[in-house]
Amino acid sequence: MLWPFRRNKPSEADLADELSHDLATEIEERMDAGVSRAEAESAARRDLGNVSRIQEELYELHSWPSFDRLAQDIRYGVRTLSGNPLFTAMAILSLALGIGANTAIYSLMDAVMIRALPVQDPSRLAILTWRAKPNPAVINSHNGSAYDEPDGRIASPDFPWAAYESLAKDNSVFSTLFAHAAAGPPLNIVIHNQAQLSPVELVSANFFAGLGLSPAAGRLFAPGDDRPGAPQIAVLSYRYWQSRFAGDASAVGQTITIKGVLFEVTGIAPPEFFGISPGSAPAIYVPISQRALLVPLYGQDAKAMFISPHDYWVGVMGRLRPGVTFERAQTEIAARFAQFVSASARHAADRANLPELRVEEGGSGVDSLRRRYSKPLLVLMTMVAFILAIACANIANLLLARSTSRRREIAVRLSLGAGRLRLLRQLLTESLLLALPGGLLGLVLAAFGIRFLLVLLAGGNEDFVLRAQIDWRILLLTLSVAMTTGILFGLAPSLAATRVDIIPALKETRASSPTRRGRRLGLSQLLLVFQIALSLLLVLGAALFVRTLANLHSVELGFNQESLLTFSLDAGQAGYQGVALKAFYMGMVERFRALPGVQAATISDLPLVSGWTHSTGVVIPGVTEPPGHHSPVAYVSVGPGFFDTLQLPVVFGRPIDSRDVAGSPAVAVINQVFADKYLRNRNPLA
Repeated sequence: MLWPFRRNKPSEADLADELSHDLATEIEERMDAGVSRAEAESAARRDLGNVSRIQEELYELHSWPSFDRLAQDIRYGVRTLSGNPLFTAMAILSLALGIGANTAIYSLMDAVMIRALPVQDPSRLAILTWRAKPNPAVINSHNGSAYDEPDGRIASPDFPWAAYESLAKDNSVFSTLFAHAAAGPPLNIVIHNQAQLSPVELVSANFFAGLGLSPAAGRLFAPGDDRPGAPQIAVLSYRYWQSRFAGDASAVGQTITIKGVLFEVTGIAPPEFFGISPGSAPAIYVPISQRALLVPLYGQDAKAMFISPHDYWVGVMGRLRPGVTFERAQTEIAARFAQFVSASARHAADRANLPELRVEEGGSGVDSLRRRYSKPLLVLMTMVAFILAIACANIANLLLARSTSRRREIAVRLSLGAGRLRLLRQLLTESLLLALPGGLLGLVLAAFGIRFLLVLLAGGNEDFVLRAQIDWRILLLTLSVAMTTGILFGLAPSLAATRVDIIPALKETRASSPTRRGRRLGLSQLLLVFQIALSLLLVLGAALFVRTLANLHSVELGFNQESLLTFSLDAGQAGYQGVALKAFYMGMVERFRALPGVQAATISDLPLVSGWTHSTGVVIPGVTEPPGHHSPVAYVSVGPGFFDTLQLPVVFGRPIDSRDVAGSPAVAVINQVFADKYLRNRNPLA
C-alpha cells in the first residue's frame, strides 16, 4: 500500500540500465551505417538529450512525485530543526502551552454546553421551563432553581406535580413526558452497616423509559412503581454500584436504608448514564411517590404537594413524537399550560403575571451547570485563545530572525533553479513540523489541565461528575488547531524569506550583516506590537479579575465573619424524630456553648449566603393587595442566640431568643428590604 512513497519502483538503477541499453543500440546502428564510433556516440548522445532529466521524467511517470517531494521536505525539515535544538524546543513548548490550554478549556465547554446525553436519540428530548416577572402570585412555594433573564424576568424548570399530570395526559406532541426532582442535600445511605452521604434523585416511573435506557442488571422502574402505596424500591447508578457493591450482581434484590427508610434495589442504571444534569450524578434513583419519606415537608401536607397547583418543585422533560418539531410542541403545550396557570390564579390581579411555558432542546440535559459556568468558560476560552495567538506571534518572530541567517542558503537554492513556491512549501513544512509535536505535547498538558479544572469546579464535592475527556472529537480539534497555527505562524516568515534578492544575498558571508530591509523589519515590528497588545489585554484582564476577587472578599455581608465556624449535621437521617430531634439539637448547642473559647453557639436550617433558601407564601394584612394574596418570601429558620452568635444587629425590636419556644406566640425577624417593600414605612411591630 505504501509503494507510491518509495523510489525503487522503478529504481534509479533500472532506469539507468534501460537508457544505457538504448544508447548502445543507437550507437551500434550508426556504426553499421558506416559512421565512426566517436561520431556515432556523439550523435546518439546528442539525439538522446539530457540523461539525468530523462531519468527524472521517466521516474515521475512511474511514481507519485508529490509524495516524494513531501518526504524530501520532511527529511530536510527534520535535519534543519534538529540542527537548532534550542529554537525547536522553545517553539514546541510555547505551542504546547497554548494548544494544551485551548484543548482543556474546550473539553470542559464541550462537557458542560455541547455534549449530548448518553441516551437514545437525544436530539428528540425536550425540557420544559417557564418565564415570568419576579414573584408570580400563583406560586406559593418553589423548591428548585430559578435564574435571572436579561430582560429582568426569571426562568425556572420547576412545575407543580398537578401541571405535569395535566400536560402528560392526552398530549399529541410527546411520546412520553417524565418528571424528576432532587431529594435535596445528600442523604444518609446505609449499606452493609456502612453509612455514606450520597445524592438521591426522585423520578417518575417512566423516567428511564423516556430516556430510552436499558438496565445494566435487574430492572428499571415500571408503570405503577410511583403510585401511592407502591413498594419502596430504588435503582442504583452504575458508578455507585461499583463503589458500594464492587459490581456484584447480587446487589439486585438487597435492601438498603435511605434516611432510615428501607428500600429494595431492583436494578442498576447503564454504565454510560450519569444523570440528566451535567456535573450532578445521582447515586440512587427513587420513585417520586416516596418524596414524603425523604424530603422534609416543613409542615406541609405530603398529599398536598401532589395536588396543589401553587407548589413548584418538579422538573419535566419529554421525548417528541416522530415528525413533531419543537415549534409545534411549543405552540400546543404552552397553550395547555397557560390554561392551567390561569385556572390556578385566585384573583384577577394574579393573572397580570402568569408563568409562560417554553419548550427547549434537552439533548444536552438540564442546563443548571451550563447557566452557571457558560460565561466564565467563554471568558477563559477567549483568554487562552489570546495566549495561543501570542505564542504564534512569538514563533513567527523567531522564524523571521532565523530566516536572516538562512538568506544565503535560500539565495543559492533560488539561483540553482528552485521555484519560490517550492521553497515556500519547504518552509511551511518546517513550520508544521514544529506545530504537530506542539499539538501532541499539548494533548498531554490538556489531560492534566482537564483534571485540574474538574477539581476546581468540584470544589471538594465528591459527587461532582462531569464527563470532560479527550475523545476523537477533541483529538480532531487539537490536530486542526495545530495545523492552523503552523500555517499562521509560518506563512508570513516564509513569504518574507522567499522574497530575498539573490545577487546581494550570494555576496554575503557568515560574518557580514544583511542590509536593511524595510519590509522584513516592518513585519517583525508588527508582530512585536501584536504580542505586546495581546499581552497588555491579558494583564489588564488579570488585574481586573484580581481586583474583583479582592472586592468580593471584602464585601460586607451584614454579620461578623471573623472566628465564625459553621458545619452541617442532619440528625433526622440518623433516626431522630419529633421531640427527640429537637432535644438533640438543643443539647448539642448547649455542649458547644460550654466548650472553652466558644462565646456563642446557635443553629439554623440553612447558613446565610449559602446559595440555598426556602420560600413560602406570606399573607400581609393591611397591604393594598387583594385579600388572601400570598407573596413568596425567602426565609431561614433559626434558633435562640442566632443574631448574637453572628453579631447581626437588630435595628428595631428584639432578636429571637430563649423565650421563643414551642407553645409561645410565633415570631419573626424581617430585614430592611422586606420592610421597605411590603410595609411601606409602617411600624412593623404595630
